[in-house]
Amino acid sequence: MVFHEDVARKTILNEKFSNFKKSIVSIMGPSRMGKSFFLLYLNKEAESEEIRGAFQSGHSRCTAGILISTQPYQLANDQLIFFLDTQGTFDLETDRKVSVWIASFSLHFSDIQIVNLRGNIGGNDLQDLYTFVQFAMTYPGARLPKQLIFLIRDAPQIDQDNIFLENLQMQCSNSVELKEIMDFLRKKFEISVFCLPTVSENIRKASGFVVMEDSVDSAFYQKMNVVKESIGSVCKNNYNKLPEDLIDFGHKICAHITTVAPQLGSTVEIIKQVSKAKAVNKSFDFFLNLIKTLKAENFADREIKIENETINHLLSFNLKPEDLEEAKATLMQRMNEKLEELKAQWMRDLDEKEEKEAISDFLRKERTRINKIHEIKELLENCSIESAVKEFSKTLSKELTREAKQELSQKVTNMVMDRLSYLKASNLPKILDDYRVIHGDKLENHFIRFDKVPDSHVLEGIKLETEDELKAELRSLQFKIDEEAIILQRFEEKLQTSTSTFLQHKQTILDQRNNFEKLKRQQVEVFDNGGEESRAFDAAEREFLAQSSCFDRAILMKEKSRSRLVFAEYLQSQEPVNEQREFYSKSLAAKIEALIAQHLARNTSTSPVPSNQQETQPKVRKSSIRKRIRGKRRIWKRIRRFLLGCFCCR
Repeated sequence: MVFHEDVARKTILNEKFSNFKKSIVSIMGPSRMGKSFFLLYLNKEAESEEIRGAFQSGHSRCTAGILISTQPYQLANDQLIFFLDTQGTFDLETDRKVSVWIASFSLHFSDIQIVNLRGNIGGNDLQDLYTFVQFAMTYPGARLPKQLIFLIRDAPQIDQDNIFLENLQMQCSNSVELKEIMDFLRKKFEISVFCLPTVSENIRKASGFVVMEDSVDSAFYQKMNVVKESIGSVCKNNYNKLPEDLIDFGHKICAHITTVAPQLGSTVEIIKQVSKAKAVNKSFDFFLNLIKTLKAENFADREIKIENETINHLLSFNLKPEDLEEAKATLMQRMNEKLEELKAQWMRDLDEKEEKEAISDFLRKERTRINKIHEIKELLENCSIESAVKEFSKTLSKELTREAKQELSQKVTNMVMDRLSYLKASNLPKILDDYRVIHGDKLENHFIRFDKVPDSHVLEGIKLETEDELKAELRSLQFKIDEEAIILQRFEEKLQTSTSTFLQHKQTILDQRNNFEKLKRQQVEVFDNGGEESRAFDAAEREFLAQSSCFDRAILMKEKSRSRLVFAEYLQSQEPVNEQREFYSKSLAAKIEALIAQHLARNTSTSPVPSNQQETQPKVRKSSIRKRIRGKRRIWKRIRRFLLGCFCCR
């Protein structure tokens, strides 16, 4: 028996059906009973008046093996029904072993199992069905359909659907074997019975195509619609939950049916083998339940106890001595295989635990190392994910699994990215300030080079150049594109403020320079008037200095006023313009004030006495007088050099 996985992929596992809920309805029964025709009717569109497909009249078999519908019936927007059509079972053309295999496979894959019979359900039919079910149940964890439908063709009384099963139960009560079979089936399945009327020759002799004629077969089609509605109702509430790996499941079922399941013999032998297999399966399930809480630490203490309890459970099935020994040997073999598997799992768990502890310790050290890095470039250069995994692998005695490497790489990546995000946030203000300074230096260099404030075109060029340099820096530090856009926006706001301040400052400098140049030009215009004003100014200063040899403050004040008056009279006689007169007056006043302050500061020890007090002058030696004269001469020379530097030089 072969499971064709390519057929499964083209039908029930097809990608176009992946988003649908799926149910499987299967039919079995003797050959030439209209099984294929019935499934074609179930799968046809409701408005169609024609039935087309692989069915034929006569005595030759139409279906070989097990076929699945290529186009499912869409029960709802999100639900499909696939139909399994099986070849005839327990007939003259089919080997008995093949019949059991086909029926067993059909039971394993179906949500609803239809049994198609003619006229009635006989004792042989019940025994065959019981054999099929028991044979299918020998597969560990067998998943059988919940719904069993008997379809009675050419029923003598078509209105006995509801009481047919009870009548059958009463008929079977006369036989102990049939009564046990009936009780077993009713306990195992939810059973429904539908009695169909005899069809016309139009249907009986049809091959591959038939037109529905209501006048002839209306009762038959009405009953078929009732069956279809019943199947649809069951499928809506209990859709198929297919195994995760349907391909693997199909291969396992075929392998079990052909190699592991009991060999076929007489019905009594089959039942005997099935009973033994059932006892072993139930005892093994009991064993699995016992070892659920078993740990490696307490295995040695509980191993013998678990084995004894499992054997006692097997004894409760009251098998015959010769069957018991065989069942016990089979059970012990399965138990030992499971225990070996469990021990291997414990070893894998222990290795995995040690590996996880080693990974945790490595990650803790790696996190400490990463957190000590404070520069982004250093982090990017010294925190390679591949090198970290390779370095950790050297510390282990065995090679890391692919999953462990992926997990370790992911955790190291997360740590590096977390640190990178932190360093980005902490270093970003410094980066922006550095490039703000770079932008300011570019503006300063342009100002120095061209001795003017940059215009808007130059400002935009310098800004774009600085932003390009900042972009390159950000990309080298692995800033993302969206982060880069936000940072550039913040940087542009900073540049607006700093550029505005720079322009105001430089404009102020230029204005001061222009004012100073203007003042110098005014001075040149004044002093270039034949030298008369300059000489008159110098004469007034010399006269003031000659008269200031006295140390009396009052005399100094008088001399100051007199010098200013003399110079004012001279200016008046020369009739200079108002701006020149005002300029000389302010200049002379400032210079005289400076000379008086300097003269008094150097002679604090001989401060004049107030006029209302009389004090005799101390006697002064000649040497002291000479020193004073030399000192006064030095003062005059310094004053003259100062005045000449201020007023006679450009």
